[in-house]
Amino acid sequence: MIGTDDALVFRAVRENVLGQFADVVDVAVNGDREAAAEVARRHLPRLVAGLRALLADHVPDADGHCAACGSRRRRGPRLCRQLTEFQLAIVAYDQNPLRAARHRLWLRSSR
Repeated sequence: MIGTDDALVFRAVRENVLGQFADVVDVAVNGDREAAAEVARRHLPRLVAGLRALLADHVPDADGHCAACGSRRRRGPRLCRQLTEFQLAIVAYDQNPLRAARHRLWLRSSR
């Protein structure tokens, strides 16, 4: 079980990361070309590095199960939940950029 201090630190880190994401999205969507280009140059490599680090643990084992998600209850290979969520978020954003990004952030931050 997570202690109170751990939960507070987790919440603070999570809110900080979500806030940074919101700031980057705001400048990229609403800023002028120069501001958007600067945000892309400065933050895109960091965001990609962070996603790569998160996904590095989410690789299939010899049986095709994600080693980090622990999806061994079902037989046969199963897609990683985190990779699936990431892909669904990209597709949702492509279909409705502003609503999808804000909706997913709101859902995640309200948990």
